[in-house]
Amino acid sequence: MTPNIKTSSNLIVKIGLLLSVVIFILDLQTPLGIADGMLYVGVMLLSMWTKDRRSIIMTAITAIGLIIAGYLLSPSAVVESYLAITNRLFSIVVVIICAFMIIQYKMVEHKFSDYKYALDESSIIAITDQKGVIKKVNNNFCEISKYSEEELIGQDHRIINSGYHAKEFIRELWVTIANGKIWRGEVKNKAKDGSFYWVDTTIVPFLNEQGKPYQYIAIRSDITLRKKIEEDLIQRNQELKKFIWISSHDLQEPLRKLQFYINRLSSEHLNLTNKEKDYFRKIQQNAIQMSELLNDLRSFMLSKSTIDKLKKIDLNLIIAEVLSDLKNIIEEKDAIIEVTELCDANIIPLKFRQSMHHLISNALKFSKPDIPPHIIIKGRTVKGTELNLKNISPGINYCNITITDNGIGFDPHHKERIFEIFQHLNSKEEYSGTGIGLAIVKNVIENHNGVITATSELNKGAKFDIYIPIN
Repeated sequence: MTPNIKTSSNLIVKIGLLLSVVIFILDLQTPLGIADGMLYVGVMLLSMWTKDRRSIIMTAITAIGLIIAGYLLSPSAVVESYLAITNRLFSIVVVIICAFMIIQYKMVEHKFSDYKYALDESSIIAITDQKGVIKKVNNNFCEISKYSEEELIGQDHRIINSGYHAKEFIRELWVTIANGKIWRGEVKNKAKDGSFYWVDTTIVPFLNEQGKPYQYIAIRSDITLRKKIEEDLIQRNQELKKFIWISSHDLQEPLRKLQFYINRLSSEHLNLTNKEKDYFRKIQQNAIQMSELLNDLRSFMLSKSTIDKLKKIDLNLIIAEVLSDLKNIIEEKDAIIEVTELCDANIIPLKFRQSMHHLISNALKFSKPDIPPHIIIKGRTVKGTELNLKNISPGINYCNITITDNGIGFDPHHKERIFEIFQHLNSKEEYSGTGIGLAIVKNVIENHNGVITATSELNKGAKFDIYIPIN
């Protein structure tokens, strides 16, 4: 308690004591039939301005004692004793009720004060009228905006307008709160010194009896640092995309020339030894792998981009196109492909086709030696409520595509790891690949607001389940 509050409380106690003495003397001078004890309620109400609950209780006890003492010490003649006793009892009950109500009020006030203190310390607060004119701000508002309280009171929020947001953004904000609804969003503001800052904002309208806002409370938190980090990450991500895109283009040409000259050298020099031919073969294989890696890196970056145009497509057509592309390897491995009727879904055809290509080609690649691959592709419609999976919406129907094979499978402990970029669960010499394909598949499916899961056991094949929202 600060010195000012202590002084104020002491003054109130002294006034209360003085007022109690005056009421007691008055009580002694009036007939007992008059309920002078009710005047002690005024003393009780005065105790509302004290901070200590014990002072309220002591005031009530003192008032009750004085009410009883006034009855016992009064020299006035008693006309009707039962009326005097009734008045005294009634006065005592009123004082007790008044004390109880004041204590309850002080408890609520204390809680409210604690909440207000916590809010003031942690948030940036502004209260405006229905027209948006600022009526009150806290210290945090002044600190971040660099304006004093006197400069802000009577102004509207145009004083800190950064000009960053479009008119439609501001209009949507005002339409929302003017209709009595809470608005939430991130706002870029401009301080008095010209610096910019970001705040995560919640504006709460307070409504009158007619349901119209009469004031607004804006609660904000400073997110300037977070926004700066986000902007830096976006810039770095764009730079990385640009680097990969340029690299994949600029390096492809030298790789093509390298493959061309290797082919020329190996075909023109027929008298090469087996060892020299092996060297040329390895150089050519590495050049091809490098070209595939650059292409997959570019595909991976593109697969992370968000959805722009969705089309409702019969997924049977997508699978048919993929199987047509893989016709040679399917015939080479004597693979058996079974496709049941698939459902329709809203997809980006090119990207979804790319992901199906990776999954089916992987099933063909990771087959067992001397055993023809057997791949089963099934489809069904399933409700979100039937799926116990993360990022699945219960109120949505999903197209579930299952791709099962009889290949070498993988350790079930790696069911999450296989979707990470550059992951090789098998020997590179035995099974070629860049380790990016399944990472691309995961990005594509997630950009369709879908989910992909993998289950397997070693030497028992693998199963991939894809869930794509139908609507």
